[in-house]
Amino acid sequence: MVFAPPAGERASNIHVREALSETVRRNLLFRDFLRANDAARDAWGDFKQHLARIAPDIYQYGQAKAGPTEILMIAAESWAADTRWIVPD
Repeated sequence: MVFAPPAGERASNIHVREALSETVRRNLLFRDFLRANDAARDAWGDFKQHLARIAPDIYQYGQAKAGPTEILMIAAESWAADTRWIVPD
């Protein structure tokens, strides 16, 4: 679930996840993959900064990053298999 502010208000976005859900796993994997891979982390950061400059609102920002997020998750899942990554306690 994502909560976003009304149009014209300060941009923020809060993610709420159910403990032990698949979305928790995906988000922790995403985080840990970026922590372990400097090139992927830097490219993702550059992409998000560019997107933040050109996306007119939080909805379009989210829509624009959906595809690249899935591409990054393919790499993250491969890394998880190679490193035997598991969800941290």
